[in-house]
Amino acid sequence: MKNSPSDLNDRLFEMMDNLRDKSLSDEQLAKEIKRAIALNSIASNIIKHNASTLKTALAVANSLAEVQLPPMLELTSQKGKKLLEE
Repeated sequence: MKNSPSDLNDRLFEMMDNLRDKSLSDEQLAKEIKRAIALNSIASNIIKHNASTLKTALAVANSLAEVQLPPMLELTSQKGKKLLEE
């Protein structure tokens, strides 16, 4: 699995498809439900983190003051380049 929001979205829809599969036995469905619960928990945390990062980026973009971000909130492109250079 890749790590972009689009990949997460694809995985969530794939999990929904798995849960709708009528050919699954009760045991297989129970396993899929456990996987879906685990994936939902992880996805929720990823989405919250991404929302927080976006809010930070918007606050920095809308700020007239110079802002020093902590390292964990530094914004980088997928290629690793810092998006907000000092």
